Amino acid sequence: FDGPELYAALAGKKTTSEHSELCHRFFLYLALCHTVVTEIVDGEKRLSASSPDESALVAAATHFGYEFVDRNQDAVRISSRHGGGKELAYEVLDVLEFSSSRRRMSIVVRSEASGELTLITKGADSVMLRLLDARQSSLKAVTETHMVEHSNDGLRTLVLASRQLEPKEYSAWSADYRAALLKTAELEKKARDEPNEIDKLCDTLELNLELLGSTAIEDKLQVGVPAAIADLGRGGIGVWMLTGDKEETAINIAFACQLFDTTTKLQVINTKNHPTMQQILNVLTEGLLSEAAEASGAAPEVTSKRALVIDGDALEIVLKTGPNGEAIGCQLAFLKYTRYCSAVVACRCAPSQKAQLVKLAKRNIKGAATLAIGDGANDVAMIQAAHVGVGISGQEGMQAANSADFAISQFRFLRDLLLVQGRNNYRRFATLICYVFYKNIMMVLTVWFFNFYCGYSGQKWNLEAGYQAFNSVFTLLPILWITCFDRDLSDQTARRLPQLYHLGVRRHYFGVDVWARWLFLAIAEAAAITFTCIYSLEKLMGQGEDPELFFAGAHTFTLAILVANLKLVLWQWQPSWYGAALIALSLVLWWFCCAISSIFPPGSIVETFVIGWVGMWINVQFRWGFWFIVLLVPTAVLLPQFLASVWMRQFYPEFRDLAIEADVLGLDMAPLEQWHIPEAQRRKPLVKGAPRPSRSQGGSWFRLPCSRK
Repeated sequence: FDGPELYAALAGKKTTSEHSELCHRFFLYLALCHTVVTEIVDGEKRLSASSPDESALVAAATHFGYEFVDRNQDAVRISSRHGGGKELAYEVLDVLEFSSSRRRMSIVVRSEASGELTLITKGADSVMLRLLDARQSSLKAVTETHMVEHSNDGLRTLVLASRQLEPKEYSAWSADYRAALLKTAELEKKARDEPNEIDKLCDTLELNLELLGSTAIEDKLQVGVPAAIADLGRGGIGVWMLTGDKEETAINIAFACQLFDTTTKLQVINTKNHPTMQQILNVLTEGLLSEAAEASGAAPEVTSKRALVIDGDALEIVLKTGPNGEAIGCQLAFLKYTRYCSAVVACRCAPSQKAQLVKLAKRNIKGAATLAIGDGANDVAMIQAAHVGVGISGQEGMQAANSADFAISQFRFLRDLLLVQGRNNYRRFATLICYVFYKNIMMVLTVWFFNFYCGYSGQKWNLEAGYQAFNSVFTLLPILWITCFDRDLSDQTARRLPQLYHLGVRRHYFGVDVWARWLFLAIAEAAAITFTCIYSLEKLMGQGEDPELFFAGAHTFTLAILVANLKLVLWQWQPSWYGAALIALSLVLWWFCCAISSIFPPGSIVETFVIGWVGMWINVQFRWGFWFIVLLVPTAVLLPQFLASVWMRQFYPEFRDLAIEADVLGLDMAPLEQWHIPEAQRRKPLVKGAPRPSRSQGGSWFRLPCSRK
C-alpha cells in the first residue's frame, strides 16, 4: 500500500490529534464490524468469511495495526500494534445482519476497558449516506467525491460509520429488539425480505451516524471472462449484468467485460436524475420510440449497440407491484425497451431485485430460457429463480455452487459448456426426441392404415416379436450413436463461430415447425409403405392368388425398420463406418429374428410371439417382389428428402452450412467470424398480457412452460 499520508496520520505526525484518532477508529472498527471467524489450517491461522470483501477489509485492518485475533459467541479480541502493542477486548451485544432490503450490517459492542457502547455500521453508500448526521455535510461531500473516483477506477466501495450509544437508550431498544426476535411471524417476514418489525427496530438505532470514511476494493475479473461474455453475446444470448456495485463501478466492469464498447449508446436511469415513476416512464417511452424508429428503417443511420444502466432505487420503482402481484410500476415499458438493448446493467441491486428481474424476463418474454450465473450468497435467489442456474465456486464461497443446477470453477468454462457441449447436446437430443416419436408413429400407422381393410377389428399382420423389439433392438443402436457422438462441426470451429449457437435460440432444431415436418414425413412414409405393399403384392403368389395376411405384414414391417434406420443417414452430420455398421447390424438382427421366428413349430412356448410366421420368412426371401419393394420404397421416400436437403444447402444455405463447408474444406473463416446475427432475429416478443402478475389471486407463483437451451 502506497499512502504515506495515512501512515503519518496513524503515527500522529503532520496532522491533528482528532484526525489521527479518527484514522485509528476507522481501522479498529473495520477489525470489529464483520462476521469473519479464524481457523487453523496446517498450523497457520486463516480468515474464513462469507465473502472475500469481508476478509479483505479485516486483512487491511491487520496491515494498519489492528489484527483480529479471534471471536467467540460474546466477545472479539483485537491485537493493536499502536500504543504499546496492547490487546483490546470487546463484548458483542448484537449483530444486525445484512439483508437485501437493508444493504448494510451493524454491530453493537461494549469495550471491556471503558464500558462504552458503540454502534458500528458499514454498507452501500446508497443507504449509508442517508443515515449520517446532518452536521457532516462537508465531509460527506468529500467522501462522495472519493467514492466516485474509486468507482470510476472499477473499485467496489463501502461506507463505514459509527455512533456512541447511551446505556438507557440501548437498554430500551434492546428489550424491544429481543421481543421482536421471539415473534415467529416477524422472523418469517424477514426471511422473505418483506417489511418486518425487526428491520424497523434496526432502522431506529442506525440514525445520526458519524461518518468515518469509505473503503475501495479491487474486484479482479477471472481469466477469460471478457472473451467468454463477448462470445455469449455474439451467440445471440442477451446478457444482463446484475450487481450490487455502484453505478460507475458497474459501468467500468461492463466495459472491462466487453458488454459495452466505445460505440455503445448508454441510457442511464437513476433516482438522482429520474426520481419519480413518471420521469422513468417518459425516458423509457421516448427511448423506445427512437429505437423502434431506427430499427424499422425510419432513421437513415446504421443501427448501433444500445445498453441500459439502471440502479436499485429506480428498479424498486419499476418493479413495484400491488398486493396480488399485479404490476403498478412501469414494467411493460422496461420490458419493451430492453428488447432493443444488447446489454442491461442493474447496479446497486439487492439479491431480491436480482431474482425479480430474472422472474420478470422468465414470465414475460415469449420463448425465453433464463440462465443465471453467480458466485456468491447474494446470487442464490437469482440462481434459483432462473430456468437454469450455474454457480461458480471460488473465493465468494460455495453457497452459489450448492444452490445451482451446475457448478463450475471458472466463468470461462461457461463458454464451452454452452457453445460447444451445450449446442451439440441440444441438437443431438432434439434429433433423438423427434426421431423416437417419428419412428413409432410411422410403425403404428402402418397397422392403422391396414385397419381400413379389416374394418378396424384390431387384426395384426406383423410379427409380434418385432413389435416388442422394434425400439429396444431393431432401431436402437444407430440413434444412440448419433445422440452420443455425432458432430456437425469441430469443437474449434464452434468456439470460433459462436453465432452457431443462435440456431438453438431460434428453435431451428426443436420447435413446432420441426415437429410438423417429422410428423408429416412419418404419415407420408407409413402410407407409402402400407399401400405399396397392399397393392403391389396382389396376384403375386405361385398360383396367381393374393398373399396371405402375415406375408404382406412381413413386407411392411421390414420396410418400416429399413426406412427408420436409413432415415438417420440424412440426419447424421459426421458419417462414419461405425454409424454404417450399426445400421447394418440393426438390419441383420431383424433378418436373424425373422429366420428364428419362422422355424418354431405350432404349440411351442413362444407361439404367441410368432403367430402366422412358421415357414414365412423363407417364402418371403424367395419372392422377387420382396427385393424389388425393398429397393423401391426406401428410395422413393428418402431420395426426395435427400435432394431437397442438397437443394437448400446449395442455393439457400444457412450460416451453419457455410461454416460446415469452411470447416471441411479448410477455407478462411474470417468472413464468417465478422457476421453478426440480425437484430430482428435476436429480439423475442413479449407474451400476451405482459407484464404478467408475479402472484396469482390465490397467491401461488405462476409457472410458464418454456423450453431450455
